Amino acid sequence: MSTSDGWLAAALVPLLALVPVLWRIAYGSPKDRLIGQNLTSLLAGLALLLAARGFHRTSYTDVALVVSVLGPTGTLIYARFLGVLPDSRLVRWTALVGVPVTVLLAGWSPPPRCTCSTSRPTTGPWSGSGR
Repeated sequence: MSTSDGWLAAALVPLLALVPVLWRIAYGSPKDRLIGQNLTSLLAGLALLLAARGFHRTSYTDVALVVSVLGPTGTLIYARFLGVLPDSRLVRWTALVGVPVTVLLAGWSPPPRCTCSTSRPTTGPWSGSGR
């Protein structure tokens, strides 16, 4: 058994834990569904991170990042529709502005640095300091 098989076997654990959670989401009370939705995003993100290591695919890590950012957002929206959250401007602006900004900032990465191995002479006619 290789190490990637171990990572994939570990990724099955959160997927198997999703079965009772999905059952509770389908047949539970609204508050149980809210907790199940939050737990589902956690387990799905964990399974995707472990699968990324097992399959050696970094794109699965990006999907796990999106799930981890949007999971709590879905919980806030669902709680708002259930009437659990108070009607406040803070919740509304967090959902309308804060979440898209967080997703954009999480997806942005700085440009890569140059890892060139060529070096320029520091002294001499080509150093640029003799002008």
